[in-house]
Amino acid sequence: MNTKHTITILLALATFASAGTSKPATQPKILKTLNDFFCIVPANLQPGPHGEWTKLKQEACNDKLAENKNKTAEMRVTIADVGAITNDQIQVTTIVPKVGNIEVGLYLYFDSSVKDELAGLKRGDTITIRGICKRCDFPRASKVYIDLKLCELVTETAKN
Repeated sequence: MNTKHTITILLALATFASAGTSKPATQPKILKTLNDFFCIVPANLQPGPHGEWTKLKQEACNDKLAENKNKTAEMRVTIADVGAITNDQIQVTTIVPKVGNIEVGLYLYFDSSVKDELAGLKRGDTITIRGICKRCDFPRASKVYIDLKLCELVTETAKN
Protein backbone atom coordinates (compact mmCIF):
# COMPACT_ATOMS: atom_id res chain seq x y z
CA MET A 1 0.00 0.00 0.00
CA ASN A 2 1.43 3.39 -0.90
CA THR A 3 1.54 6.51 1.30
CA LYS A 4 -1.38 8.21 -0.49
CA HIS A 5 -3.72 5.28 0.21
CA THR A 6 -2.55 5.04 3.84
CA ILE A 7 -3.29 8.74 4.45
CA THR A 8 -6.72 8.41 2.83
CA ILE A 9 -7.59 5.40 4.98
CA LEU A 10 -6.36 7.11 8.16
CA LEU A 11 -8.45 10.23 7.38
CA ALA A 12 -11.52 8.08 6.72
CA LEU A 13 -11.01 6.22 10.01
CA ALA A 14 -10.52 9.48 11.95
CA THR A 15 -13.69 10.93 10.43
CA PHE A 16 -15.67 7.77 11.22
CA ALA A 17 -14.31 7.58 14.79
CA SER A 18 -15.16 11.20 15.59
CA ALA A 19 -18.67 11.04 14.09
CA GLY A 20 -20.30 9.75 17.27
CA THR A 21 -18.32 11.82 19.76
CA SER A 22 -19.95 15.19 19.35
CA LYS A 23 -21.22 16.72 22.59
CA PRO A 24 -24.96 17.04 23.03
CA ALA A 25 -26.33 20.54 22.55
CA THR A 26 -26.44 22.50 25.79
CA GLN A 27 -29.62 24.16 26.90
CA PRO A 28 -29.52 27.97 26.99
CA LYS A 29 -29.00 29.41 30.44
CA ILE A 30 -32.21 30.39 32.21
CA LEU A 31 -32.08 33.95 33.53
CA LYS A 32 -32.81 33.65 37.27
CA THR A 33 -31.66 36.99 38.71
CA LEU A 34 -31.29 40.55 37.52
CA ASN A 35 -27.53 40.05 37.57
CA ASP A 36 -28.01 37.32 34.95
CA PHE A 37 -29.41 40.00 32.64
CA PHE A 38 -26.53 42.41 33.25
CA CYS A 39 -23.51 40.10 33.52
CA ILE A 40 -23.08 40.08 29.73
CA VAL A 41 -22.34 43.82 29.71
CA PRO A 42 -18.63 44.62 30.18
CA ALA A 43 -17.91 47.01 33.07
CA ASN A 44 -16.58 49.70 30.72
CA LEU A 45 -19.99 49.87 28.97
CA GLN A 46 -22.12 50.07 32.09
CA PRO A 47 -23.57 53.44 33.02
CA GLY A 48 -21.53 55.47 35.44
CA PRO A 49 -22.57 58.19 37.87
CA HIS A 50 -22.86 61.86 36.96
CA GLY A 51 -23.78 61.56 33.29
CA GLU A 52 -20.52 59.95 32.13
CA TRP A 53 -22.49 57.70 29.83
CA THR A 54 -22.20 58.57 26.15
CA LYS A 55 -24.67 57.76 23.39
CA LEU A 56 -22.06 55.41 21.90
CA LYS A 57 -21.72 53.50 25.21
CA GLN A 58 -25.51 53.33 25.48
CA GLU A 59 -25.80 51.80 22.01
CA ALA A 60 -23.01 49.29 22.72
CA CYS A 61 -24.57 48.37 26.06
CA ASN A 62 -28.00 47.91 24.48
CA ASP A 63 -26.45 45.71 21.78
CA LYS A 64 -25.10 43.42 24.54
CA LEU A 65 -28.37 43.46 26.49
CA ALA A 66 -30.22 42.49 23.29
CA GLU A 67 -28.53 39.08 23.61
CA ASN A 68 -31.07 38.41 26.40
CA LYS A 69 -33.98 38.63 23.96
CA ASN A 70 -35.91 35.40 23.52
CA LYS A 71 -34.18 33.79 26.50
CA THR A 72 -36.26 32.18 29.22
CA ALA A 73 -36.33 33.89 32.60
CA GLU A 74 -37.56 32.22 35.76
CA MET A 75 -37.45 34.44 38.78
CA ARG A 76 -39.08 35.33 42.06
CA VAL A 77 -40.65 38.79 41.92
CA THR A 78 -42.59 41.13 44.20
CA ILE A 79 -45.82 42.57 42.81
CA ALA A 80 -46.32 46.34 42.55
CA ASP A 81 -49.54 46.32 40.52
CA VAL A 82 -51.71 44.04 38.38
CA GLY A 83 -53.02 46.00 35.42
CA ALA A 84 -56.15 45.68 33.33
CA ILE A 85 -56.46 43.37 30.32
CA THR A 86 -55.13 45.04 27.17
CA ASN A 87 -54.74 43.23 23.83
CA ASP A 88 -55.50 39.92 25.56
CA GLN A 89 -52.60 40.49 27.97
CA ILE A 90 -52.37 41.46 31.61
CA GLN A 91 -49.41 43.64 32.54
CA VAL A 92 -47.96 43.12 36.00
CA THR A 93 -45.46 45.65 37.32
CA THR A 94 -42.94 44.59 39.94
CA ILE A 95 -41.02 46.14 42.80
CA VAL A 96 -37.34 45.76 41.97
CA PRO A 97 -34.39 47.02 44.02
CA LYS A 98 -31.78 49.08 42.21
CA VAL A 99 -28.84 47.24 40.69
CA GLY A 100 -25.97 49.46 41.71
CA ASN A 101 -27.13 52.94 40.69
CA ILE A 102 -29.50 51.61 38.01
CA GLU A 103 -33.27 51.66 38.41
CA VAL A 104 -34.96 48.59 36.90
CA GLY A 105 -38.43 48.47 35.36
CA LEU A 106 -39.42 44.80 35.19
CA TYR A 107 -42.75 44.22 33.48
CA LEU A 108 -44.50 40.87 33.18
CA TYR A 109 -47.11 40.07 30.54
CA PHE A 110 -49.55 37.22 31.11
CA ASP A 111 -52.19 35.87 28.75
CA SER A 112 -55.65 37.08 29.75
CA SER A 113 -56.74 33.45 30.26
CA VAL A 114 -54.97 33.46 33.66
CA LYS A 115 -56.83 36.52 34.96
CA ASP A 116 -58.49 34.47 37.72
CA GLU A 117 -55.09 33.27 38.99
CA LEU A 118 -53.80 36.85 39.03
CA ALA A 119 -56.96 38.41 40.48
CA GLY A 120 -55.95 37.83 44.09
CA LEU A 121 -52.49 39.37 43.75
CA LYS A 122 -51.81 42.63 45.52
CA ARG A 123 -48.86 44.94 46.12
CA GLY A 124 -46.15 43.16 48.09
CA ASP A 125 -47.13 39.60 47.16
CA THR A 126 -44.23 37.46 45.94
CA ILE A 127 -44.54 35.00 43.06
CA THR A 128 -42.22 32.92 40.92
CA ILE A 129 -42.79 33.32 37.20
CA ARG A 130 -41.39 31.99 33.96
CA GLY A 131 -41.43 34.12 30.82
CA ILE A 132 -39.55 35.04 27.66
CA CYS A 133 -37.44 38.19 27.55
CA LYS A 134 -38.71 40.45 24.76
CA ARG A 135 -37.11 43.73 25.81
CA CYS A 136 -33.97 44.53 27.75
CA ASP A 137 -32.49 47.97 27.19
CA PHE A 138 -31.42 51.28 28.66
CA PRO A 139 -33.54 54.14 27.32
CA ARG A 140 -31.37 56.39 29.53
CA ALA A 141 -28.35 55.90 31.77
CA SER A 142 -30.20 55.54 35.05
CA LYS A 143 -32.95 53.08 34.05
CA VAL A 144 -33.21 49.74 32.28
CA TYR A 145 -36.46 48.20 31.07
CA ILE A 146 -37.05 44.45 30.96
CA ASP A 147 -40.24 43.00 29.48
CA LEU A 148 -41.04 39.34 29.99
CA LYS A 149 -43.84 38.04 27.77
CA LEU A 150 -45.79 34.77 27.74
CA CYS A 151 -45.42 34.62 31.52
CA GLU A 152 -46.81 31.84 33.62
CA LEU A 153 -46.99 31.33 37.36
CA VAL A 154 -44.56 28.69 38.59
CA THR A 155 -45.30 28.66 42.32
CA GLU A 156 -48.02 29.63 44.71
CA THR A 157 -48.24 33.22 45.87
CA ALA A 158 -46.60 34.23 49.12
CA LYS A 159 -49.07 36.72 50.56
CA ASN A 160 -47.82 39.90 52.08
